[in-house]
Amino acid sequence: GCYAIATKIHHAAVDGTSLMKFFATIADSDNMGTPLIPLERPVIASGGVPAMSDIVRRALQNNLKSPVRIAETVMRAAPGLVQAAQESVSRRDADKQTVPPTRFNVDLSPHKMFDARIVPLDTLKAIRKVQPGVTINDVVLAICAGGLRRYLQHHNELPDEPLVAWVPINARPQGADGGDVPGNNITAMTAQIHTDEPDPLVRLQKINKATRASKEARSGVSARLMTDVTRHVPAATQVLASRLLIRSGAAARMCNLFISNVPGPQMPMYMNGARIVRSCGLAPLADGMGLFIGTPSYDGQMSFNVISTRELLPDIDFFMQCLEESVDELYALTTVEKNKRSSRSKAKPTRKAKAGSAAKATAKTKAKGAAKGKAKAKAGTAAKSKSKTAVRKAPARKASATGKSAARKAPAKKAAVAGKAAPKRKVASKRAAAPKRKAAPKAKARGK
Repeated sequence: GCYAIATKIHHAAVDGTSLMKFFATIADSDNMGTPLIPLERPVIASGGVPAMSDIVRRALQNNLKSPVRIAETVMRAAPGLVQAAQESVSRRDADKQTVPPTRFNVDLSPHKMFDARIVPLDTLKAIRKVQPGVTINDVVLAICAGGLRRYLQHHNELPDEPLVAWVPINARPQGADGGDVPGNNITAMTAQIHTDEPDPLVRLQKINKATRASKEARSGVSARLMTDVTRHVPAATQVLASRLLIRSGAAARMCNLFISNVPGPQMPMYMNGARIVRSCGLAPLADGMGLFIGTPSYDGQMSFNVISTRELLPDIDFFMQCLEESVDELYALTTVEKNKRSSRSKAKPTRKAKAGSAAKATAKTKAKGAAKGKAKAKAGTAAKSKSKTAVRKAPARKASATGKSAARKAPAKKAAVAGKAAPKRKVASKRAAAPKRKAAPKAKARGK
């Protein structure tokens, strides 16, 4: 059998990364109960219960020190803030993006809808290689954009302007120490996901360009500054500000949906001897932001988790089908890219192939020339040997011959040899044989 564990933690205490770390601490690396993360024995230090006067005094001190700490943080970041403000003013016209109204940007009901689909990470990595510079996060945004485009087109609700997504950014420092930072350490950016673009490859390229521009403009100073400032703002002040922000409907004017990509452990985990097969994440919704798509990854898989309300997403099964079709559409680009690469490699042979073909052609030419030379040499040798034999044998036969029969036979043999030899050899044989024809009558006279 199977079982599930549902954990509810306030987002003020943890973000996606620290929540994954939390689950890793309670999981095992095998079914024998070996802890995935070595646990250290906690040091329990007992202390006395503080008096109410001490609690009030500490609270007053912290509230009085908070503005000073905030001012110090802002002063330290002043040079960066000035530069960021100048860049923001210079990009004000270029960065203008309108948030089109959709069915997801209305007040919400308490009736929630949830569904999830699993996609192999290898599929996303293959799609990432289609366009240089693309990240897994860009691929996730492109899949969500393709699914939303199909869904809204089906309901005749696709706006002419691209939808805008709210995307969180991990504000932890890079390196080994950054992964151990607990709590909520994130900032966010807004990015157009270009649902108005019908071509999936062009859409992926535009999303990559939009996320890079948004990160360069907001992730540097704003991430560190917001993290430092929120640490010194009293909790009551943060709660009041967040409630005012939600009630004002500002969320609907900032974005259309929430997309969060949370990388998780890429190894199988166990709990009580059973293997964990899936990890799902649900985030709270707010008025004006009625669609959340979370994509936590685990053990070579990524889960596309969708949460909305019954009124906004009544046909959630069809929406999940649209996401699956979007994955297939983007994955088809990998086959097209492979075919292009293979055709290029066939059309443009490598240097080694060119050198090999040239060497083969040269070898064939040399072999043909050598064969012709050998054939000519053999023919010349055969002709020479025949002519020499004819010249040498003819005088011997003439010298031994007597009478009329010898005189008649000698010229016949010479003519036959002359016919077989080369033309030049014929002239030589005729000149050599001429004197011997005159000597034949002398032999007859002596015989009489």
